[in-house]
Amino acid sequence: MKNAIKAFIFDFGNVLSLPPHPEHMSLMAKFFDADPEKFEKAYFQWRNNYDDGSYAQHDYWHAVGKTLGKQITEKHSAELFDLDFKMWFREPNPITVNWVKHLSDSGYKVALLSNMPGDHQLHLDLHCQWFPKFHHRTFSGVIKCAKPHPDIYHHCLTGLGVEAPDTIFIDDNEDNIKAAKSLGINAIHFSDAHKAAEEIRSKHSIDLPI
Repeated sequence: MKNAIKAFIFDFGNVLSLPPHPEHMSLMAKFFDADPEKFEKAYFQWRNNYDDGSYAQHDYWHAVGKTLGKQITEKHSAELFDLDFKMWFREPNPITVNWVKHLSDSGYKVALLSNMPGDHQLHLDLHCQWFPKFHHRTFSGVIKCAKPHPDIYHHCLTGLGVEAPDTIFIDDNEDNIKAAKSLGINAIHFSDAHKAAEEIRSKHSIDLPI
């Protein structure tokens, strides 16, 4: 007999928000006089340190700049932060954002589990009007631990008050999905809302609006 699903856990970037537009990476790359592809590689090389709170805002951009051979001032860091925030928070995915409200209204617990720097989280609460409400939120930059480390999943499950098998986790990163499954969480690799809804319906008999 299948466990009854009690809760849904959502990733943020590329799930609740639409994927970044290439022009945003290009705009940030100009600060470093770098090719967008080389910049993107350096951007993600140090991102986990920023997400888990090991690096503050300027530490992160300084590390990216050092990798690309470019000195970055604190003024540059502040400008890059604005571009970075706009890139990730530019536009919601209306279907998945609606899922959060629909599931909550249907009696499920809903949570956010996001690799997000602490300063992004504060900016989100101030400036992201479309961001849905959750029963619990786990941000990597707040708890100093990022996906796919097991502790961040345990933090979210504890905050929701549910067990792993009673939960569905939706994320676009395969490493994060594997980590969740290793803990007994029902994990859905997100690439498209229609595909994710169909998988949830077929595996768990839960209908989500499309």
